[in-house]
Amino acid sequence: MIFFPNNSERYMAALRLFIQKSVLRRGIDPAALRQLRTVYLAEALFTQADKNPVDVIRLADVLLGASVLTLLGRGIRLSVSLSGGGVRLVNRKCLTALLLSLAAAAQNPARIRLDAQKNRLLIQTDGIPEPDVLQRLLSALGGTLLKERISGKLLLSLPAHETDQVCDPIENEWVYLADRFSAVHVFLGMN
Repeated sequence: MIFFPNNSERYMAALRLFIQKSVLRRGIDPAALRQLRTVYLAEALFTQADKNPVDVIRLADVLLGASVLTLLGRGIRLSVSLSGGGVRLVNRKCLTALLLSLAAAAQNPARIRLDAQKNRLLIQTDGIPEPDVLQRLLSALGGTLLKERISGKLLLSLPAHETDQVCDPIENEWVYLADRFSAVHVFLGMN
């Protein structure tokens, strides 16, 4: 039995389970994927105060690698470059939602650069319009947004302090691609 001490957590888990069961019964439709995306965002924003030790570069590599493969099937070319390293204290769910929201908004061709500096994460985008949930996720992560007027390039700056704590293991890209209810499939709408 899974124990959720908070009523909100119980409600979101029950809602996610209900939507997943209805998808399995009726098949995948865009409305159900939108509902799952809303539940995922609600969970991420509800837990915004939690800071977990995360290998940010490895997480971004896995999530954006799965996104590149999924978008390639749609004919959208997304290139990703990552630099830096180390384990950082950051909300994993909010960061996952942020990265996948950026990937879902990609237009052909698009580029995402993530640089893990001393106590900051810098995310630069090119060919990606501002997603509708970007401001909420940035405020949940304590970040700032700079936008170039003419080209529309985005620069996101997030606080991410280095830590010596051991982080949880991160799944492989293929786990996200094989699971029909993974965050990659929910945000990119490809099932």
